[in-house]
Amino acid sequence: MKIIKTFLTLFTACLFQVSSAFAQLPEIGGEVWIEPGQTKEQIDTFFRIMKENKMTTARMFIMWNQIETDPGVFDFTPYDMAFEAAEKYNIKVVATLTAAEPAPCVNKRSNYQLHTHLIIEDRAEYPAAARYIKQVVDRYKKHPMLEYWWLLNEPGQYPVPSKLAVEEFRQWLKVKYAGDIRLLNKLWITYFPDFNSIEYSPVWDKVDGWSSQIAYYDWQKFWRPFLTQYMQWVSDEVKKHDDKHPITVNPHTVYDNLARYDFAEWRKFIDILGMSIHPSWALTDFQKHHYAYGIAGCCELMTGFHKDNNEIWVSEIQGGSNIFSGWAPGAPDKTDIEQWLWTSIGCNAKRVLYWSVNPRPQGNEAGEWALFGYGDKVSERVRMTTDVIDCLYKNKKVFSETKLMETPITIITTPESRFMFDCRGDWREVRNRKSYLKSYMAWYIMLMRLGLPVQILEAKDYNWDDADQGRVVIFPNTISVPSTLQDKIKGFVKRGNKLIADGLAFQFDEESRSYGVVGNPYEDMFGASLLDVMYQMDSDVKINFNDSDIVLSASDLRGELIPTTAQVLAGTKEMAYATRNKYGKGEAVWVPHVIGVREFNQHDSNYAKFVFSEVENVYNKHPFVLDNKDEDLMMQTLQADGKYVTIVINCSLKDVNSKIINRSAKQKAEVVWGSKSALGEGGSINLQPRETLVIIWE
Repeated sequence: MKIIKTFLTLFTACLFQVSSAFAQLPEIGGEVWIEPGQTKEQIDTFFRIMKENKMTTARMFIMWNQIETDPGVFDFTPYDMAFEAAEKYNIKVVATLTAAEPAPCVNKRSNYQLHTHLIIEDRAEYPAAARYIKQVVDRYKKHPMLEYWWLLNEPGQYPVPSKLAVEEFRQWLKVKYAGDIRLLNKLWITYFPDFNSIEYSPVWDKVDGWSSQIAYYDWQKFWRPFLTQYMQWVSDEVKKHDDKHPITVNPHTVYDNLARYDFAEWRKFIDILGMSIHPSWALTDFQKHHYAYGIAGCCELMTGFHKDNNEIWVSEIQGGSNIFSGWAPGAPDKTDIEQWLWTSIGCNAKRVLYWSVNPRPQGNEAGEWALFGYGDKVSERVRMTTDVIDCLYKNKKVFSETKLMETPITIITTPESRFMFDCRGDWREVRNRKSYLKSYMAWYIMLMRLGLPVQILEAKDYNWDDADQGRVVIFPNTISVPSTLQDKIKGFVKRGNKLIADGLAFQFDEESRSYGVVGNPYEDMFGASLLDVMYQMDSDVKINFNDSDIVLSASDLRGELIPTTAQVLAGTKEMAYATRNKYGKGEAVWVPHVIGVREFNQHDSNYAKFVFSEVENVYNKHPFVLDNKDEDLMMQTLQADGKYVTIVINCSLKDVNSKIINRSAKQKAEVVWGSKSALGEGGSINLQPRETLVIIWE
């Protein structure tokens, strides 16, 4: 019997590894919140309702502060009951570790905490955290329902000057400044005798107008590898005891925290990347009927993590109403659930998990966020979820094979830009973090209106050296561009590609030095130099294009250019406001005005004309696009087994008529979700307010 059990364990592990390499139907599930006091019957009910409604994955926190009841004494009773219920109903488990949230009997900093977003704060904490990981992993690694280990919940907290962080920061500084404390003192305007004497200052987190900002930027940049280092440690500890199960994690509130994530480094130890996308937390700058745009944008920020297949997870999506928790409380209805699920699937999410299926009984989230109704009743949100799952299963072969359609268009971000807006910004929208978010999302939303898929990548993660021509990169208000990328960016344009910059893009280097003062190394690429950026008393700045009817609106700032070799798009040869420059085989377009904030807040048809004119060559070659510039539509296109899937969502509160332009060889269209009458002859579509239409073309 022992030999048979061993064989089955090995066979199951091998089967998992093989099956994960094959196509996968998108799965829907959610967080099952487990805590002491829940009965076996209650826990069984959570999993039973999931099973009855065809949800196949349960995420569970395994809370250190709940299982280590006394030093060295672990009680797994509620989690054992949960794993038993998962096996009974054949629901896979993704187990979340909390190695930085010690039980109060181990570390008093966890007193009173339900859970936190912190990481280890003292080197002395590592041994106890390692013991916790070993206890959990050894207990469940052979359980047939365990599928993934989740390293920690929502990495991305703001820098914390813990004892460990300050110690590691000193070493990081020593490397950055090549052991020269005099150089650091000169830039920081300090007088430390050596690196070991550096102590935390509030200036690291927030500087006033007359403080040196270099220490702030160093501290923010350091936190990226420091967070990564902790995550790598947890991953290594898990793999000491279980090298069979893959690993995931869920960065959160991505529009606020993106600069803290070093996805290029995470690829080395994370198998699948997910993300928490709660509208109540993550999409507070979006109107409710535009949440689908916001969810798609979050997903797009993740897809670059997986360079081979672009498969991602939506690890947390809001399951129900919230009142006391969340920056912008809300109550998703069934139409919200419909849009959020299909948007996630359209971004090639292979797993969508709700937070949560059952409500917590106490705490700040008590009675909130749950997909289920009170008393574990089946809500309209559950029924909509089941309907989407049914559609996926009816078209299993197609949805199991989906891959993202790609275009050569990429929106470029830099963490340095975000740090600079955070450091210098205030309540004025045009000069704070919202300016950056709204600038790149304005481009993204406009391209989604056209039905063009687009990547959003960090500059260092983009393949500047690729030999392909005809690519387009967009730097929307990317105020800080690292000097280390200078040759790569200019070489990219020279080889026959297009670069578009707007807002305050290319104003500073990675150390916040003004290119206008120290010399802009990109002037020959742009064929122009920046004379001034003028703050206008009138918040509505107009840029009149010379040879077209385009009149762009911008917020507050007017950039003034002196052209050298550039063609003047707006203005004169003596004073230009927008330029295009031939550079090698490519071109660089420069519009030094904050046009994205205006567009994000209120769509302007002039902005649509401008964007379309710059991407028209790509638009005219793409297999599926929308004949649309101004309506609040979005279209996502997937390829699958020789077929195409188009997902069209009406993000407005009115009826919209438009057309899907199909240049592919696939002409037979089947509506698999939405009103069949919504698709007419020649690809015409008529969508009711907030309607979703899913079509398979073959």
